Amino acid sequence: MTRSRTPLVHLLRRTGYEMEGLLPAAAECLEHVLPREIQSSTVLIKPNFISRQNASLSCTHPALIEAVCAYFSSRGNTVFVGDCPAFGSARSVAAALDLPGRLTPYGARILELKTTWPRAARTGEGPTLARLPDEVKLVVNLPKLKAHKQMAISGATKNLFGLVPGVRKALAHVRYGGSRLEFARMILDLLPDCPESVSLMDGIRAMHKSGPTDGEPCECGILGASSDPVALDTAVYCALGLTPQEVPLWRAAQERGLMGADPEALVFSGIRPDDWGQGFQMPSELNPVGFHPLRLTKSICKRGLARLRPPV
Repeated sequence: MTRSRTPLVHLLRRTGYEMEGLLPAAAECLEHVLPREIQSSTVLIKPNFISRQNASLSCTHPALIEAVCAYFSSRGNTVFVGDCPAFGSARSVAAALDLPGRLTPYGARILELKTTWPRAARTGEGPTLARLPDEVKLVVNLPKLKAHKQMAISGATKNLFGLVPGVRKALAHVRYGGSRLEFARMILDLLPDCPESVSLMDGIRAMHKSGPTDGEPCECGILGASSDPVALDTAVYCALGLTPQEVPLWRAAQERGLMGADPEALVFSGIRPDDWGQGFQMPSELNPVGFHPLRLTKSICKRGLARLRPPV
């Protein structure tokens, strides 16, 4: 993953998911952060497809996924939509969001990302990333802004952890989940091996109080983009009035001296995240996210069956 020396973030305020307003809003964000050479190539749109449970709130909103597919399709790009859900399959989550029908006009295919990614070796310890189709030149990361019972808050950087296949994701939770800071460092260790990406965050209707699947809606009205996921997260943390002491991933990024973790280093091409006062509430207490062995076994079986089905 490559990033600009000066992290640029484009933020705008957006209420509601009506396509009439969402299409130009998504286009505005993307055009500030996309590489110029991406036209007529293949892109993978990577939403948050965590689970069918409470999918309308816990996952990236289907209207934003559709808007991004429409944007790239209209520019001659081939579009895939894929993820590695923690439990179940990408197709089952997509079906819960009614995505197959919404994406048909754009020729977008829903993919189950596979186990290994042979184009890159891990440069450090930690889980291996999923295999992407060889023709994919850019990943468009579409995180959902939400509270998280283990990591306090989930955003763009955490959503790239979704490129780790579900079983290995569960094992990573077992191996690193005993310490929130250690888990955050593991996620940051993945970034050098992630493919070229830009991030567009769905914080229009966020999830707060709990998460990543069982929280409540919070009308934050945030839509933002950056080619640096850490920078985008930092801008949103500031918009919500949070501190590094409250967010393990932000603290770990600052400890490593990542430029995107420094609010003073960010450049804003849209509005600034000053004094937004969104009313977003963090989880009352943080606990590890558990993976019961029976549930994990069911997930492995469902994922195996999903790979046997033809692509959507």
